Amino acid sequence: MHSSDFESTLAKLRPVIGEMADAFWLSSLFDPEQQQDIHAVAKAMAAELLGETYGEGQILLEPPQGYRQRGAPARTVTYADRRVCTFGLRESDLPQHLLILGRSGPARPTSAAWSSGTS
Repeated sequence: MHSSDFESTLAKLRPVIGEMADAFWLSSLFDPEQQQDIHAVAKAMAAELLGETYGEGQILLEPPQGYRQRGAPARTVTYADRRVCTFGLRESDLPQHLLILGRSGPARPTSAAWSSGTS
């Protein structure tokens, strides 16, 4: 495994295995004789914990780091089938993230005014 691949794998594993990812990285730097074994273990852990295999094109985006929930909790952020944090929006942020679709006519503006509380 190339160094950049190894570091990318560790970055994906870190939210799941925590400081163990740092220990893998440091061990691979300080013990070149064990580097191949450490890379193999990291690859196996990624396969097991993140569902990464050689043939699948799964995209696994890193979870938000240091995220502080704002507003009422709406959803739970999961990463590699593990709960990471809750996600929410402040009521004042809702109009920026709201999309109302429909036919042209008076119903959409009326609905928008009603949902924002400005009717």
